[in-house]
Amino acid sequence: MTRIDCDMARNEEEMTMLRDAKEWLSSKSPLVHTPHPKNGATPLHVASAKGYSDVMKILFQCAADIDAQDIDGWTPIMQLHTGVKEKLAENCCMGKRINFTNS
Repeated sequence: MTRIDCDMARNEEEMTMLRDAKEWLSSKSPLVHTPHPKNGATPLHVASAKGYSDVMKILFQCAADIDAQDIDGWTPIMQLHTGVKEKLAENCCMGKRINFTNS
């Protein structure tokens, strides 16, 4: 039976996303806006849901859309845990208007 180190897998995913986000920023790639074909989630949805604040900062520099909706109508910011919302909004969003409700 193969054992998976969840912390290591999470860190590896975050570092991969961070590397990709930096590449997108330097190349002005449109991939930052590309939704997943099945669930409609953008890279910002994933970073927000997992609390990858360093990735979020770079995605905001890439002009990632904080109002983009996945197939369920959720925006990246709406996926944050309540205790994390304000801190990430303050540190990452650089003064952008954020809607924390699903309306």
